Amino acid sequence: MPLLPLLSLVLCLDAGAPEAPEGPVAALQRLSAPLEAWAQADWVKAWARGIRELAPAPAVRFYCESAGPRCAPEARRASLGRAVKLVLVDDAYRYGRIADPLGYGRAYELLAAHFPSLRGRRVLEFGYGNLGVLNLLARVGAEVTGVEVDPLLPVCAPELLGEVRSREGAVGHVRALDGHFPGDAKLLAAVGGGYDLVLSKNTLKKGYVHPDRPPPPGPRMHLELGVSDAVFLKRVHDALSPGGLFFIYNLSPAPGPPDQPLRPWSDGRSPFTRAAFEAAGFEVLAFDADDGPAARALGHVLEWDLGVDRLDLERDLFAHYTLARRPVSGP
Repeated sequence: MPLLPLLSLVLCLDAGAPEAPEGPVAALQRLSAPLEAWAQADWVKAWARGIRELAPAPAVRFYCESAGPRCAPEARRASLGRAVKLVLVDDAYRYGRIADPLGYGRAYELLAAHFPSLRGRRVLEFGYGNLGVLNLLARVGAEVTGVEVDPLLPVCAPELLGEVRSREGAVGHVRALDGHFPGDAKLLAAVGGGYDLVLSKNTLKKGYVHPDRPPPPGPRMHLELGVSDAVFLKRVHDALSPGGLFFIYNLSPAPGPPDQPLRPWSDGRSPFTRAAFEAAGFEVLAFDADDGPAARALGHVLEWDLGVDRLDLERDLFAHYTLARRPVSGP
């Protein structure tokens, strides 16, 4: 067969072949350039560039005790109890479990007004969702400790933990701890103190902690702090260095109609009152501030308004944040 007809045939066959689905890492990296262009702060731009340094990894099978805190890779399954569940740790789990790491962009922009750089800063994140969130923050030089209730997270991807070096020369560190903070005394001791920032995104919501009305029957989306509001806030206060910040940032959908079952995740206001922050020793810099317009602008950059699961950004994306500071002087 002559070369040109053969080439035409190959092109036709290629054109008809279905495209391979975009993997989680490729999807993050594709959005890194528009995210960098959207960002204003230097370290937030560097955080966006760090996304391009991520590398896909093979999926790994882990087993976790159904009613216990232990998890192990497939090779050590025999060390666990009889009742175990299989968890496939793939890139969707590493970088997309519960949280979209790129959705932190707006929260970081707000923090950049207080932290011109995160190099050497100690950060504690409460309810981080996936290790990719912590690893990307460490790439701008932060010393990051994450707390989650999932015992699999601290062991499932060791390559994302420990020292993290970016191609731009920043050196950070990632530590992941599991348990109930701050009620678990052992975990509280492991967390320690001296943090410049305690951050919680999409976890400390009023709808999860103190909903205005009872949630519907069935599986509940409820966050049990295990301690009173006063104790929780005092422990966060004490974990901060003088001048350190406690930042709660929540994205939420529109609340459902009053005659429909409660959607706890839709109430993104602070679960703690301004008075409770002040009683714990905090200076409140912003309380339940409306950040909806800026969050929608980021949602457009991240293509949340496209695809099968697209959002109506104007009608179904809202944001609130609360920012409190441990005073430089005082207890």
